[in-house]
Amino acid sequence: MFKGIFNFNTQSQYGADLIRIISGLIIITFGMEIVDAEKLNGYTEWATDVGIPFPYFMVYIGKLAEIVGGVCLILGLFTRLACIPLMMTMFVITFILLDGNPKTGSFYLLLIFAIYFFIGSGKLSIDHLLLKRRSKLSV
Repeated sequence: MFKGIFNFNTQSQYGADLIRIISGLIIITFGMEIVDAEKLNGYTEWATDVGIPFPYFMVYIGKLAEIVGGVCLILGLFTRLACIPLMMTMFVITFILLDGNPKTGSFYLLLIFAIYFFIGSGKLSIDHLLLKRRSKLSV
């Protein structure tokens, strides 16, 4: 009776895909702050205050990572690779800018990106289609 609850089956796989897509959408909204000069200046001041070198450049790179990584998460394209700069960005935000406060959205996103770094993109992804196609070609 409880066997299905503890298995990672197709339904739970689609749930993981849905969370990956939603996480991508969320991080893109943060990345789109790149077009808001006032917010970008605020983040630059914040980064300057905590001593991050090249603060404008680093904030800009972080926002680009959020946009590109978010698109990759939504599509399930190069998911594990896309999670690396996203985890680095969320790590800096959580542990440098926010003094390591684990009760922040950035910490939760860091955990989500770490999960997808380890489990990959799932079945509803371009990665899965490419892997299936590659395995058929090599046979």
